[in-house]
Amino acid sequence: MQNSLQTTFIFFSRQESFNFSLCVRQLLDTMDESLFNYLPLIRNCLGLIESSEHKISLDLCIALNALLGVVFVSSRDGQSSRSAYEQAVMLLAKKIASV
Repeated sequence: MQNSLQTTFIFFSRQESFNFSLCVRQLLDTMDESLFNYLPLIRNCLGLIESSEHKISLDLCIALNALLGVVFVSSRDGQSSRSAYEQAVMLLAKKIASV
């Protein structure tokens, strides 16, 4: 008996990719220094979304969603990062829900 696990991917349009990346970068501008060790993972996820295929695995998408929440909650300036966070998470939530 062979176990075949398939990876589920989330796809972004070029415009969605651009808007999402912009929001995440705005959110990262307010990131608390104690979370800098998460930057490589966040940048890796952004790189996948910004690539020519504009796709990311569902597992990474869920992890990114959680990381963005942590970044927002611990941001130096919650008010200025709120809009960027809401836009980014709303797009991720819609993408995850559509799977």
